[in-house]
Amino acid sequence: MRAIKLYNHIEDDHTLRVGLPEDVEAGSAEVNVLVPEVREQSRRSLVEDLDKIALHCAGLPVQDSRMPNEILEYDEHGLTR
Repeated sequence: MRAIKLYNHIEDDHTLRVGLPEDVEAGSAEVNVLVPEVREQSRRSLVEDLDKIALHCAGLPVQDSRMPNEILEYDEHGLTR
């Protein structure tokens, strides 16, 4: 038994079309399909979720006004001190 990459596409009618590599012989096979869970509570897209997080973070007070290079302690040549 070996793992192979399947070429697949989920159709509009929710059927799964699968193409096998040419070197796979015909015969019986066992296939496990993993699909993401559907979010029932909200239909917002991932982009909307990330935008909401970004707006929240942008509204937070600045805790440290140093430049990123100062916080990470890089010198003017990009090396750590």
